[in-house]
Amino acid sequence: MKRILLALFTLPAPALAEDAIIFADCGAAGCTCHISAISADEIALVTGQPTPVDAAQQTLVLHDGQFTWSRTPRDDLDLALGGDGVCEIEVFNEIIPQDGIWEGTVEVTGISGCHPQVAAMVPPMVEGMRQTQRIAWGGVFDPARLATGGQSPVVQWTRVRSDYFTGTVPMEPNPVLDVSVDATATLLAPEQAAATLTIRFEPVSAADGGALALIGMNGCEANAAYAFRRTAD
Repeated sequence: MKRILLALFTLPAPALAEDAIIFADCGAAGCTCHISAISADEIALVTGQPTPVDAAQQTLVLHDGQFTWSRTPRDDLDLALGGDGVCEIEVFNEIIPQDGIWEGTVEVTGISGCHPQVAAMVPPMVEGMRQTQRIAWGGVFDPARLATGGQSPVVQWTRVRSDYFTGTVPMEPNPVLDVSVDATATLLAPEQAAATLTIRFEPVSAADGGALALIGMNGCEANAAYAFRRTAD
């Protein structure tokens, strides 16, 4: 079956730690299971849903493009979805992105602590945003190439693994408002990638907090999720 190897399971499969989270990638012929290598908070960003407090006692399942948490034993999941009833923990294989036409979309996944007028401005800004471009990866995943024109001069990316990057956007110092912009980028499969962007506004000092709260900028946070897919050669 087509394997979608998320950055959630890049650890090899030795002894299983008590708090290890297992990811099951399921298709028409059963599931493949892997150990998560990122934190519960990072998993929530990738999946777009909260990570349960007892995640280590469940399995994160990807089936038909949807993430769900399941208490069903992994072998039973595999059997129910067309497998042989055995979902052993597999060793991660490096993903090689495929050259071609890649299409990207973005949606707002959450806005909190913001003034209603500020919050209302964000979704229309990204609704329907779509970009299409030809990317020649050269066999190596580089999230900068996902930006329009093949360059990302704003985000400063740091390679965590071959398929997972974290990034920040340098911001000009402000005497009143502390703005931080953090990003992640994940190669999910040879023809699929995802990214997240989080923007936070905080007062530089407690004295500025009251004034910023009036305009909805004290503790305001906005989150966006980007989806990229190769659509043609």
